[in-house]
Amino acid sequence: VRDCLTYYMGTFKQSDDYRLLKTICAQDRADAISASIGIHKQKHADHCRVCEKGGGLLICGTCEDPYHLQCTTPALKNIPDGNWDCDDCVKNRFMKFQQLLSKET
Repeated sequence: VRDCLTYYMGTFKQSDDYRLLKTICAQDRADAISASIGIHKQKHADHCRVCEKGGGLLICGTCEDPYHLQCTTPALKNIPDGNWDCDDCVKNRFMKFQQLLSKET
């Protein structure tokens, strides 16, 4: 482990490859956040998935389904900071993780 850390801290972290990777990851994270945060009106997402009405909609960061703040489960009072995923996507991710863990044991 010490050799790995020594290589990482002394060689890789100082390389141009590391700086490029860090820049790309930061840009990908920023793109994902800007695509999913806030109230969005998109051509394909102009009606809430729950009530089917239009208006200011919050877009799920995973499935890109639109929701009103009050139509989310649980209902949101404010626009969340960072990436937001709908309850269905959170449940699906949890189930996949649970299946992965059960396969490993």
